[in-house]
Amino acid sequence: MKIKKLGLMINKIKFKDNYNLEAYRNTDRLYRIQSGIYMFDDKPTMLRFMKALGITCGCERRLIKNKIEYFYNYRKLNLEQKEFLANRARALESITDMTSGIVIKNDCKCKKRQE
Repeated sequence: MKIKKLGLMINKIKFKDNYNLEAYRNTDRLYRIQSGIYMFDDKPTMLRFMKALGITCGCERRLIKNKIEYFYNYRKLNLEQKEFLANRARALESITDMTSGIVIKNDCKCKKRQE
């Protein structure tokens, strides 16, 4: 029997309210959601989200008809865009150490939405 490894292990999620949250491993922040916008502080975490959900830094989530929809630059992500991001994440995983457990910090490349 083969056991599938969990993609993302989080020790702590700090909820600011029901819509905004921050996820931490030990004391390092992995990602945060502010006003529905995803911002990743850790490269392996960003690649996992890219592969699993087809979203990247700057993507926005909205609740429409009780279903979460993802948008980028105010346009809904379509299936081809999600598939492209998943394939890009697979390519980037080959040059990124995904299993070390060390948090690899990367700066958020969002120009519009900075803290």
